[in-house]
Amino acid sequence: MIFSNSSRFSDNSHNFSISFAISLIIAISKPCKPVTSISKGSLKFAHIFLNGSKFAQDYQKNQLGLLRAFARFSADHPDHRLVLVGPVTAAAYYEGIAAEAKREGLADKVRIIEGLHPADPMLPSAYKAAEMFALTSLHEPFGIVVLEAWAAGVPVLASRLGGIVDFATDGQTARLVDPENEQALVEGLKELADKIGRAHV
Repeated sequence: MIFSNSSRFSDNSHNFSISFAISLIIAISKPCKPVTSISKGSLKFAHIFLNGSKFAQDYQKNQLGLLRAFARFSADHPDHRLVLVGPVTAAAYYEGIAAEAKREGLADKVRIIEGLHPADPMLPSAYKAAEMFALTSLHEPFGIVVLEAWAAGVPVLASRLGGIVDFATDGQTARLVDPENEQALVEGLKELADKIGRAHV
């Protein structure tokens, strides 16, 4: 995940870190006291998909495609949640994603959190709280966020393109899919989720 704060948070990264933690936990569990860290142990619920990318001007990060795939995936996996994190550089795209989540009836399953600075101490906790990391970009020169997810021990679903294919092997180190194929995204989500579920049995 390459994160940077949106301008409204840039003057107070510490307070934003706390608000990020609170927002994430509210999104996936019952109301609780404010916390200053994120961990699986602090969550009353086990299944979190994390996506961290800017809501870019050219929409290349494809959060909308991931959201639509997640809507179909969620029909058979109702206990999973999707957390989208990133600075907003295209307000219309951001608003479209929020509106789509509402139309799909996912208001209680999808959380959009604006920004997270690369040096923020919450970043490692955000990765570790996730059960899976999804990067569904339509264009990705390198994909360093995949390496960051691996470093946190989080399984990855990523686009089969750009620099990602130079260091990730489908079915071995990551699940690689065509980001423009919604069915492939749905199947990739199901495959990883079911694999993780079997490992926890």
